[in-house]
Amino acid sequence: MKVGVTVSDPASGLLFYPVRLAVAFRKLGSEVEAYSWTEQGQTPGLARQLHEAGVARLNVPALQKRGWRGLLCQGRPEGLSDPRPGEVDLLLCFGPVAAWQMRRRVGGTGRVIAMVEGMGHDLDNVWVDRLGALLLNLCCDRVAALCHLERRRLSRAGVRAGKLTVIHNPVDWEAVLAMARLDDLSDRPAVLSRYGLNSTRRHLICAASFQPRKRQDLLLRAFACVSNDFGDWDLVFCGTGSTLAEGQDLSRRLGLESRTHFLGALSNQNTMELAARTDAVAHLSCIDTFGYSMVEPLLLAKPALVTRVGIGYELEQADVATVIEPDNLEAAVTGLRKILQSDPQVLDRVRRAPAFVRERFDVNKIAQALLDLR
Repeated sequence: MKVGVTVSDPASGLLFYPVRLAVAFRKLGSEVEAYSWTEQGQTPGLARQLHEAGVARLNVPALQKRGWRGLLCQGRPEGLSDPRPGEVDLLLCFGPVAAWQMRRRVGGTGRVIAMVEGMGHDLDNVWVDRLGALLLNLCCDRVAALCHLERRRLSRAGVRAGKLTVIHNPVDWEAVLAMARLDDLSDRPAVLSRYGLNSTRRHLICAASFQPRKRQDLLLRAFACVSNDFGDWDLVFCGTGSTLAEGQDLSRRLGLESRTHFLGALSNQNTMELAARTDAVAHLSCIDTFGYSMVEPLLLAKPALVTRVGIGYELEQADVATVIEPDNLEAAVTGLRKILQSDPQVLDRVRRAPAFVRERFDVNKIAQALLDLR
């Protein structure tokens, strides 16, 4: 089988997990093409990973365009003649725009599958979701929702029920653990010092872009409520975005300036290395789909506080994280107390969480599930 995978987005270039998924398809015996508009990406070395795995990377300038501009651009790989029907047997895209752009790479009995990462997040523009659903219905054979709650959201937007299935995002847990370097944590003081963190203190980390829906403000307010009872803990944020300045200002107004650390955007590798040397994790988004920031820390056996959005529903069903109602300060304070004091139920979740992630989200299993879709 010949498989084509879009492995970039307009903002970040090459993306870690689409690249790892393309590599997994190759390991399973498929011939694989990877489509991107650049060799650069959110993590160094992704283009090299494709090359070393024997995955051909084709340059597609249209993939740099988003929204309406993207819809007007055909996904024609440079250096090739006009796309011909049947060039790939399976085309995997992320979102409706890329599926529309790249659809002509498939013909005949080939299939187009879209994994949807972000529809339904902008509650003020429902018509955008309707258009996305129309595109998915027009050019996709199957639409893979990343979680149970996302499937419901896509159905409400108008994606046909017969096209919808739930396939989780892949986690290349071996790569994550390699980046985290869990086999030797003796360098904890040196790693923390690199980011200006004191190794004699304990650290609660939140790794997420600063957007209104990520609710870093809620985490700051909850931490302020418990800070006097947990005086040896600091709060660490990794990420940048539109609400970063607001978060920094709120930290000052809450009197937390000396106990909060804003590290900016970190690479996947640096984030995992740092998270492995901190003590607990929180992610209080009010809207999400899969949420790697919810899942990856579970591999590191860290107490985790997450909200009942996106994959949080599945994490609650499996009881591997402390899951709370979103947008609820009282629930956030109660949950935060539980993970900071590591009560017995939290420790039991920590013990079971790594095996759950390896079993449920393994990148090779997800790749095979996508190949098996009919």
